[in-house]
Amino acid sequence: MPKVKNKYAGIDSIKIIGVTQLKGGSGKSTVATNLAVELSRVGFTMLIDADPPQNTAECWDVIRNEKHYPIGHQAGQAGDIRLECAADDTALLSILRNADIEGVKYIVIDAPPRGSRVTKVIMGISDFILIPVNTSAADIWATYDTEELVNDEIKERKNVKARLLLNRFRNFTLSAHAIKKEAKKELSIPLLSTTLGFRVSYSEAMAQGKGVSETKDKKAQAEITKLTKEIVKLMR
Repeated sequence: MPKVKNKYAGIDSIKIIGVTQLKGGSGKSTVATNLAVELSRVGFTMLIDADPPQNTAECWDVIRNEKHYPIGHQAGQAGDIRLECAADDTALLSILRNADIEGVKYIVIDAPPRGSRVTKVIMGISDFILIPVNTSAADIWATYDTEELVNDEIKERKNVKARLLLNRFRNFTLSAHAIKKEAKKELSIPLLSTTLGFRVSYSEAMAQGKGVSETKDKKAQAEITKLTKEIVKLMR
């Protein structure tokens, strides 16, 4: 694996990022794995796959370990990620009780695409709730239920941050910018300034057990770097 530099200095305690969206197909696992790779550059990162039976993040991690971090390597090195699977809210909370003593600095949770107890628990423990939304009118409308749950959580915990992330964004089209404008108008949760483009490198990196920052796609690399910096800044 290539050497990496500390681009995200400033977080010195455990931070939990819940990547959640009740609508399926929003790209949660892609966002979660790429974010975990970036955060692992500066601290031992745990990625929790709380989305059975799909367990996309777990499959990605198996490939990653086989190709890049074989059994026996020194855990905690830059780019290394500890993967845990949580079948339900009880398993999730059990994992989190041990996170601090294991030296984990950052936790990214890939939530299930449905309303369940584990979804509510993820929202309740996250410092930052990240909601990927595909760039289409239908996906904006389908986010209303997620928005309602998040706003209920914000009422309970004023310090929690929540943001929408426009995914598969075609910056060169008028329709994408029209959808972005509609999202700002229709949804109360703010949009991140970062958007993720509709790039084949995201799916290719997933299939290879990588983040796009470990590929040759400079534009995708820049997007994930910007996304991570923006989230880190908001969590401070």
